[in-house]
Amino acid sequence: MATHDVDLALAWADRVAVLVGSLVRQGPPEKLLGDDTLLTPARLRRPRVLSVAARLRARGVLGQETPVRDEPSLPAALG
Repeated sequence: MATHDVDLALAWADRVAVLVGSLVRQGPPEKLLGDDTLLTPARLRRPRVLSVAARLRARGVLGQETPVRDEPSLPAALG
């Protein structure tokens, strides 16, 4: 499936591919879709839930290695 819906890709895909010019990067959605240096030139934005998780991590509310893939997993990660 091909999509520009990064929220859908994060929630449903096991692996993603991000195209930037002739470069193709493949890997886990949490890693690639959380990498702004990859997303910006691809004209994609970070998924909303990863943006919220990054802010919570920066404030020490959420652990660095706590997995977050979709909106229901965010409250579960907070305890």
